[in-house]
Amino acid sequence: MKRSLAHFLRSEDGAVSIDFVVLTAAIAIMALGAISVIVSEGAMYGEVIADLIATALRS
Repeated sequence: MKRSLAHFLRSEDGAVSIDFVVLTAAIAIMALGAISVIVSEGAMYGEVIADLIATALRS
């Protein structure tokens, strides 16, 4: 048990894995933020375009 713990503490593989997990989580959070901005802005522009089309069809 002591030998496994010592090997784990000396090994750097776990630290590298944690770095990649944190990096992947940060990328996922940024992607979700970008998607939410695109969706909200897209909905706003969709309403504007729908109003323009409705106005053009009425005249």
